[in-house]
Amino acid sequence: MITAAIEADAATDADPRALNAEFDLLAAAVSGDAPAGPPHAPRSARLDRIAGAFGLTPFERGLLALTAGVEVHPALARAVVDAGGEVTWSLAHAVLPDPHWSAISPGGALRRWHLLELGAGPVALAPLHIGERVLHHLVGVDELDALLLPLVTRLRPPELVPASHAEVADRIAEAWGDPASPWITVALHGDDADGRLDVAWAACAALGLDPFLARGADLPSSPAERDLIATVWTRDSLLSGAALVIDAEGLSEEAVDAWLDRIDGPAVVCSRHPLGAEGALRLEVPRPASAEQRRLWRTALAPYHEGSEWQDAADLLSSTHRLSARAIARCARLTTGASDPVELTAALRAQLRHTELDGLVGAVRPRAGWADLVLPADRLELLRAMTDQVRHRQVVHEDWGFAELSARGLGTTALFAGEPGTGKTLAAEVIAHELGLELLHVDLSAVVSKYIGETEKNLRRIFDAADETGAILLFDEADALFGKRSEVRDSHDRYANIEVSYLLQRMEGYRGLAVLTTNARASLDPAFVRRLGFIVQFPFPDAEHRARIWARVFPDRTPTEGLDPRTLASLTISGGSIRNIAVAAAFRAAASGGPVRMPDVAWAARAELAKAERTISAGELAGWGP
Repeated sequence: MITAAIEADAATDADPRALNAEFDLLAAAVSGDAPAGPPHAPRSARLDRIAGAFGLTPFERGLLALTAGVEVHPALARAVVDAGGEVTWSLAHAVLPDPHWSAISPGGALRRWHLLELGAGPVALAPLHIGERVLHHLVGVDELDALLLPLVTRLRPPELVPASHAEVADRIAEAWGDPASPWITVALHGDDADGRLDVAWAACAALGLDPFLARGADLPSSPAERDLIATVWTRDSLLSGAALVIDAEGLSEEAVDAWLDRIDGPAVVCSRHPLGAEGALRLEVPRPASAEQRRLWRTALAPYHEGSEWQDAADLLSSTHRLSARAIARCARLTTGASDPVELTAALRAQLRHTELDGLVGAVRPRAGWADLVLPADRLELLRAMTDQVRHRQVVHEDWGFAELSARGLGTTALFAGEPGTGKTLAAEVIAHELGLELLHVDLSAVVSKYIGETEKNLRRIFDAADETGAILLFDEADALFGKRSEVRDSHDRYANIEVSYLLQRMEGYRGLAVLTTNARASLDPAFVRRLGFIVQFPFPDAEHRARIWARVFPDRTPTEGLDPRTLASLTISGGSIRNIAVAAAFRAAASGGPVRMPDVAWAARAELAKAERTISAGELAGWGP
C-alpha cells in the first residue's frame, strides 16, 4: 500500500504506483519471499532520474530505494526490523543483485553527494540512512537542504528585460544547451548589477532552471565549509534543476575559482569587473543605452500613466540617467496615482543613494532658479544653452544619429571661471534645479590622495556613481586637480600625470553634466580646457548688477525697512559677500526684534569685510544710516 507521504505528493511523481511497487518487492526480498529485482519489475521514474543524474550503478540505485522505503513504506520497514532493525551493507549485499563494496565508500556517488549517510559502527554493519533532502525529493517535495537556506534566496523574475540583455541571456542558454560543453560556467560583468541578475534569471528560465542567488559576503571562506556547501548545492541542483547565481562582490578571484571548482551544474558568476575564471563564458552586461532607456521608461509607465507630458518626462530621464531596468520599473511603480510628471523625479531621488561615495561627495538639493542668478545676458544665454543640451541630448544623439559617430564627447562639460563669490556654484545649482537633477559637490580634499593610485580610484567611484544617477558633478576649485601636467622628475610626477590623463579620458566618455569651477583659469591644463564644451567667465558684478543682487537677496517674508539697493551697491563686493552680509544682517535684526534696516546691513558689511582684513571708510558707508 502506498504511504501517506507519497499519496500527499502523488501529483508530483510521474509514477507513484511504480515507486510503491518497488518498495513491495524490496519488502518481499528482505523477508525472503521473492528476489529484489525480477525481470520486468516496475521501476520508479523518479528513482531512475536520480540514478541517471548521479551515475548510480543498479546496486547503488537499489540501496537508495531500500533506505528510502524503510522511511515511508510500512511493510518494508517491518521486514527490515525483522531482519535486524537497520539497513546495512550486509543486508543490502544479501537482498540486492550485483553488490559492490565501493557503493558505500566515501568517494562513491552515494556518500560523496550525501545521498546516503553512514552511521557509527563497523562499516559492513553500520546503519545506512537516506539523506533527508533526497527522501523529500523522492516523494515529491522539492525544497532546498536546510544547510543552504541561510545562504541562498530564490532569484526574483525581472519586470522588464532590455533587448540587449535578452540577447546575452540567449547566448547563455545556447551555450548551456550544447552537449559538447555542458554547464560551462558563465561570468557576467558590467556596470548593471541588477541587469546581471536579470540576465541570469532569463537564461535559466529559457531552460526551465530554478535560479538561486548567493551573495559573496554570505558564503563561508574555510575550505571545509566551502566543500560541504558546494557538495550539498551540487546534489540539490542535480535533484531539482536549480542554478546557482553568485554575486561575487566581496569575494576575491581566488575564492570565486575555489567555489566554481567544486560545483557541478549551471552556475553564473556576477561581478562589476571581468573575472579570470579559466574556460568561463565571459559576457558583459552594461546598463541599457539611452535609446533603450527611453523604450524601458515608456513601457514601465504605460500601465500607470498616459499622455505626452509623461513621455516627455521619461525621455528627459532617459537622456540624463543610466538606470537598470529594475530601477526604472521601481520608479514607475512609485508614481502610481501621481498626476504630475514631476513626481517621476521625486520617485527617482527616493531610490538614489550615494553611501558608496561617503566622504567624497556631498549631495546638494538644488533650490535656486534663474531669477536668483544675476549675470550679463550673454553668460545667461550660455548657461541656458548648456541646459538645453542636456534636455535635448536624446534627440540629437539618438534620434539624429550623432551617438553613432563616436562614443566620446556625448556628455556636457563646462568650466565656470571667475573670482570667488561671482555665482559659479549658484549657477550649477540653478541648472540642476531646472533639469530636476541632483547636484553632487565633489570634495577635492578627500579625492586627491598622496598615495599612488588612490586619486584615480576615487575618481572612478565618483564617475561610475554619477553615470548611473544622472547627477551633475560639481568640481569646485578644480585647478587643484585639473592643473597643468608637470614635467616628470620622479615617480609621483609620473603618477600625477596619469591621474590627469585618466581624468581627461573619463570626462570625454562621461554622458552626464560635469561642471568645473576655478578661480585661476590660467593654471588649468590647456589640453584639458580644449575638451570642454562650455567655458563661462563669471565677471565681478558692477554697480548695476550689485543693485540687482541687493534687490532680491532678502526673501519676500523677511521684514525690511528703508533698504536702498542702489546705495548698498556702492560697496564693491561680490555676490557671495552680499549674500553673507544679508544673512548676518537678518540675524542681527531678529535679535533686536525689528525689521532689517540699513544700520544692520552696515554692521554686517563691516564684519564680512573684516574677515578679509579689509576696512570700510565712512565715505563708503555714506547714506547707510548711523
